[in-house]
Amino acid sequence: MPRLWTSWRSAVSVTCCSARVAPGEDLISRDIWRADDHGIGTYNQVLAAFGLPTVTNTTITLTDPTDSTTFISHGFEQITSDLHIARLLSDAYTGPTRGTFLLNGKFAGDINPFIAGLAEDHVPGSDLGPLFHTILVNQFSRLRDGDQYFYLNEVFNAEEQGFINQANTLGKIITANTGVTNLQADVFRYLSVENGVGKGYYTSKNGQAALTGTTSGTIILAPIYNALVAKLANPNLPGYLVLVDANGNYETTAWLQSYANVKSYLLNASSTNMAYMLSAQLLTAELNVQLGRVNATTSIFVPAVTLVGTNQYLSKGLKQSLQNNDVFSTVTHPVSDPSGIALIQDILDAAIAELANAPITTAAGADRTFEEALKDCLDAINNNEVIFIL
Repeated sequence: MPRLWTSWRSAVSVTCCSARVAPGEDLISRDIWRADDHGIGTYNQVLAAFGLPTVTNTTITLTDPTDSTTFISHGFEQITSDLHIARLLSDAYTGPTRGTFLLNGKFAGDINPFIAGLAEDHVPGSDLGPLFHTILVNQFSRLRDGDQYFYLNEVFNAEEQGFINQANTLGKIITANTGVTNLQADVFRYLSVENGVGKGYYTSKNGQAALTGTTSGTIILAPIYNALVAKLANPNLPGYLVLVDANGNYETTAWLQSYANVKSYLLNASSTNMAYMLSAQLLTAELNVQLGRVNATTSIFVPAVTLVGTNQYLSKGLKQSLQNNDVFSTVTHPVSDPSGIALIQDILDAAIAELANAPITTAAGADRTFEEALKDCLDAINNNEVIFIL
């Protein structure tokens, strides 16, 4: 909500509240009135109309982390995971001056869909929540499908099809016809970098100091160790991690305390057992997250991922595996969406779930392919490739 609301509020103040637009008006209020005037319906009614899960009424006592104020949920916690925003919504609709809202049996599902849509948690890689995202996808898909001049709705001769098959993009056209030389491949996305480091860093003296506190330290610092154990604990084997060795054996939680073990593990990782190499990249990624080098809430653009040290992009099969719901995945949606956007936390969660159930992947198959795709994405994240979506 904050990014979208800030942008909207700025636009409102410029276009509706400046001296140039007399007498000025409240655009947000006008949009709310529009929904009422046109009989758009409640938030739940609109969600149902687009096939999205509706919210339910709840009576959970929650605490606003900004000032420790408690409030009753009334379903607002299902709109946003930000408890401060949920509290503000609850106050606005159920506060002292809004007693009839609850008396009439209403809850979060009955509020204006425009306000709820602004407050929703964002879809990974987007500034929109599920409702607005679905509405825009629906609208633009129908505009595209109904446009007889859209190229996918056309029939091309062999020469025309050959030209299309050259994979010319808008970026290539701009570059070929202008003096621009530093344009990104996808002109609609600005990709950036973070501050990740590869697994080799943590085997160096600098890495040793980062993990143990000194360049000669032997024990992983307690905060780092505890955080890693919490993240990488094996859900099927208490006392073990999801990290596996070359033979598919799970490492113990006690093993992770030794810097020598971590260094040897990262240095010797190989892809003969793909689960081992995925484990090494996962451990490196979790270290980068814990040390503030990588933000797990950031998304990456998978089509921009290359095999580190080469200009080779992921194969179609690897990218496709990330768009399929893996049988062991704990996320309720594919790791990446159809456009190739993947949340880093989803990649980490998928790797953990996969390793917990498939520790030996020496033979070709769906698990090895999936693990290779996850490994390549984590390798690119760790080595700070230009794949991060701001």
